[in-house]
Amino acid sequence: MKQQSKLSNGWSITTIGDLIMHDGIFIDGDWIESKDQDPNGNIRLIQLADIGDGYYRNKSNRFLTTERAHELNCTFLKAGDLLIARMPDPLGRACIFPGDIKESVTAVDVCIVRTGSKGANHSWLMYAINSPQFRTMVERLQSGSTRKRISRSNLAKITFSLPPLPEQERIVERIESLFTQLDAGVAGLKRVKKALKRYKASVLKAACEGRLVAQDPSDEPAVELLMKLGQEPLERDDLPELPEGWCWAFIGTVARKIQYGTSDKADNNSDGILVLRMGNLIDGQLDFKHLKFIQINSPGLSKLMLEPGDLLFNRTNSAELVGKTAVYKENHPKASFASYLIRVQMQPEILPDYISYYINSIYGRQYIMSVVSQQVGQANVNGTKLSKMPVPLPPSMEQYRIVAEVERRFSVVQELEQTIDANLKRAARLRQAILKRAFEGKLVGQDESVELLPPRKISTKEPVKKQDLEDPPEIESARQLELFD
Repeated sequence: MKQQSKLSNGWSITTIGDLIMHDGIFIDGDWIESKDQDPNGNIRLIQLADIGDGYYRNKSNRFLTTERAHELNCTFLKAGDLLIARMPDPLGRACIFPGDIKESVTAVDVCIVRTGSKGANHSWLMYAINSPQFRTMVERLQSGSTRKRISRSNLAKITFSLPPLPEQERIVERIESLFTQLDAGVAGLKRVKKALKRYKASVLKAACEGRLVAQDPSDEPAVELLMKLGQEPLERDDLPELPEGWCWAFIGTVARKIQYGTSDKADNNSDGILVLRMGNLIDGQLDFKHLKFIQINSPGLSKLMLEPGDLLFNRTNSAELVGKTAVYKENHPKASFASYLIRVQMQPEILPDYISYYINSIYGRQYIMSVVSQQVGQANVNGTKLSKMPVPLPPSMEQYRIVAEVERRFSVVQELEQTIDANLKRAARLRQAILKRAFEGKLVGQDESVELLPPRKISTKEPVKKQDLEDPPEIESARQLELFD
């Protein structure tokens, strides 16, 4: 690991192996195959999924018998052991094992570190391993082409700065104090984000109930609009009462075309025609990332090119996502659409955005869940079922007012969500900045009364670069937030 040009007073250079006392261990977990496991076993198998970036996730649900664990000569974990993930993500992350109601062992892709009775503070060591300095060296020493990993022997090569034990404890105390502040802020941001999601749902609910904008008695009633289209309103006793001037209609009644997309194979060749897929429908809008294309000469492509105002409906997906919609706009790139999507083209004076909002509302979701069918683990709502969805139809002018008001409110929500996301990312950067500063010896003051360790210099092939000694921008941000003394 790159070191500071000058070690903090009393600090020395060390490796994980140097910190292991006579009663400690630094070993890989055990090679435990599927055939060795038993769901009724009383020994828990801790896996990569349990190793968080500084916290224990407690997610896995694998077991083996005591007899098999002893036959495999497994190493049994102790509460307080440090566990290091040798596979992503992120690679080299570490956490403290808190213990379990059952005896536990761990998998071979997890390193176990137990420094021993007089070894380094495990919390301090965990933070050191999760610091940007240590992680940079992990990235340099990783191997593997498809899925990266780091060997224990390479972990053992990484050097880092070691303060005296009392300073380790003060560093841990300061880090945890700062992290508590950050965690409280992050929790608050996530609560606001959930509240905004609920608010958006309430906006759509109010829009579909006629409560979002005022009704205008001079508007042409929706019944007359349907009559112009040669259609009649839907009258059923099981449908809720609507505001004056509204009426019920099937989507098939207000649509002039319902059409499935292309089943031609798409690839990354951007010389072809962009084809929108279910992954491009996100939160009621079209997202133009992770794009795929089909050949320009694909059969029947001309009849499957999207037109402004086309409503796209996701007919096959997970139960949570099936039925999501978005509207293709005039300013969007020229595109076709894939077979898991249905294109709905509306009759004149029927706003596709209003219909899309209804489908995405709690009422639209309730209908979708009532007609969905499960096929090989995926949910499906075909074009026939979509055409039979009842929708509350406002007068034409009121549709425009509703859409405008929803868009106004959603634009405010979007700005707030972007601000929240930016602050969540900033919190993650601050967390790394705190760790970086801690292991440069800059986070807490030194106690001159502590017996200092003589620095142990080692050779390094890589010279220290000036930029490695400079504080990143997030350090300055942390100073402005008074996170650092």
